[in-house]
Amino acid sequence: MFQRSRAGSNRRVKGWMAVGMSAMSLALVGTLSLTTVSANAAARSPKASSGATLTIASQITSSNLNPALSPTAVPENWFTDLDYEPFIIHNTTGGYSPGLAVSWGYVGTSNEQFVFNLRPNVQFSDGTTLTAAGAVTDLNYYLSQGEDTNAFGSTATVTAIGPLTVQITLQAPNAYMPYELSQNGLGKVISPMALATPAATTALGSSSDGAGPYELDSSATIANSSYVYVPNPHYYDPSLQYWGKVVIEIITSPAAELAALQTGQIQVMQGETQLVSTAKSDGLTVLTAPGTNGPIYLGENVPKKGPLSSLKVRQALEYGINRPLITKALFGTYATQDEE
Repeated sequence: MFQRSRAGSNRRVKGWMAVGMSAMSLALVGTLSLTTVSANAAARSPKASSGATLTIASQITSSNLNPALSPTAVPENWFTDLDYEPFIIHNTTGGYSPGLAVSWGYVGTSNEQFVFNLRPNVQFSDGTTLTAAGAVTDLNYYLSQGEDTNAFGSTATVTAIGPLTVQITLQAPNAYMPYELSQNGLGKVISPMALATPAATTALGSSSDGAGPYELDSSATIANSSYVYVPNPHYYDPSLQYWGKVVIEIITSPAAELAALQTGQIQVMQGETQLVSTAKSDGLTVLTAPGTNGPIYLGENVPKKGPLSSLKVRQALEYGINRPLITKALFGTYATQDEE
């Protein structure tokens, strides 16, 4: 990320030849100090002024505002960070903090049973109260959708064992349950009211119904152009609602984004390594967050004929690729080499 100082302040995939890179996520930030590219964290910045508007620029639009169906990569997840609070918050230090769950842990020593206790008196933006039964409905919905259907294992069961207590029983050990229940996994909790009927669930694609600090203002939102979020009147901690409005503007050109930041039209944007020197010269400080940006494939399927069908030729290419040079050329100092 980049901060304007003048204001006073991985999934592994297999291939027969690949160059993997772990790149840092960059963002340009003006007039406030941030340490993450999360839109939710931006909205919670203690440097913010209550009642003011925070405008974030995204180069791409949201493919689906339903958090169970939308990508979890930056900047796609910005569109659901604001209005959906996760069970467990995966924070910038790599640890975990309470979200809608206040405590959690494994039962026994086999990592096959996980229990978490929900925060009491939480309401979704539609006024529905969060319960263990609602959490079960939410998780079962996630487990029936998209590529995360096997996050807990193919035969995991989710059960309410108390008014605010949920138990997940696994058929095989899983040491990553806090991550799976965070904003990076299946953690962004949807109101059971929005999952009650097929029509209500379909509506999630262009609306919101979460327990996060903000909710989508559908009347002010223009699809593929401007997404407007306003404070959720039911949010459990109003002190974290620093902004009167958060807007995500779609600006497809990085140069146009930077120009908008320089002129004060936006306050946050996702950066690119090619913009670092320009950003620094304009008084922006670079802030980064770990991310994955690879691998880069030179080929995936081994041909049956021709030079590349030879194992020795492929091995020679492996040795002949200058991975550090490619990494530096693409990302400068904002990436590290990760060989397959």
